[in-house]
Amino acid sequence: FSDVPDKEFQNVMTYLTSIPSLQDAGIGFILVIDRRQDKWTSVKASILRIAASFPANLRLVLVLRPTGLLQRTLSDLALKFNRDDFNMKVPVIMLSSVPELHGYIDKSQLTEDLGGTLDYCHTRWLCHRTAIEGFALMVKQTAQMLQSFGTELAETELPNDVPSTTSVLCAHTEKKDKAKEDMKLALDEGRSLLENIREPLGKCGEQSLNQDQLDNQTTVQRLLDQLTETEAAFDEFWAKHEQKLRQCLQLRQFEQDFREVKASLDALAQKIATFTDVGNSRAHAEHLLKDLASFE
Repeated sequence: FSDVPDKEFQNVMTYLTSIPSLQDAGIGFILVIDRRQDKWTSVKASILRIAASFPANLRLVLVLRPTGLLQRTLSDLALKFNRDDFNMKVPVIMLSSVPELHGYIDKSQLTEDLGGTLDYCHTRWLCHRTAIEGFALMVKQTAQMLQSFGTELAETELPNDVPSTTSVLCAHTEKKDKAKEDMKLALDEGRSLLENIREPLGKCGEQSLNQDQLDNQTTVQRLLDQLTETEAAFDEFWAKHEQKLRQCLQLRQFEQDFREVKASLDALAQKIATFTDVGNSRAHAEHLLKDLASFE
């Protein structure tokens, strides 16, 4: 505990107190410091550090003091005569045994090493929190990517010819497909994580999730909902953008066809304009009509 640098200790405390909901955090925290196998100096160091660094609403500090007779005596005397040194604005209660702790905190909220019934595995908790932080970062990066892509689409000027419009449509569609694939991967990651958190429920129908697992489940579900809403908004935006590009392509195709037809008609009109002779005989007139019919 004493080997952890102050900055890292502060970061850990800030992170741990940020995990509960704002409503739960507003109620306040109760700290249990287990120093049964330590010396009084470690108890003092722990309390001093918490007094200086705890970043949230702290209601109570419960200390399981050292079990040795000498250390217990030292802790009693030190706490009695040096309480002001701790600069604690909340009660600090020294406990001599685990049963005393149960008078302050229900067993269902304590782990087995403290005589409680709370199903808690620190390795599992670390795995879940690491995965949740990774998923949260993935959701954030996906949202940023979609925002950047959406800005690029919105700022794209409509091309003035068929090849350029076709090229832009193909390029944007390719980027859209890549973005959708990234979103699918993120959603799959979140759903897999959610199933992993809910795994205890599948093993035993009567088993329920503890508060940490419920909080993790809520966090992942919130991130999944956020990602789903982001995807829906992007799909709506893309549908409008694609429609605009396809309408632009139709317009450019029509303009190209119009120019080609007009050029053909202009050339034909010039040739027809050369037919000024009306013929000086019936045979000559019929010959001129045949020549004119060839332009139909």
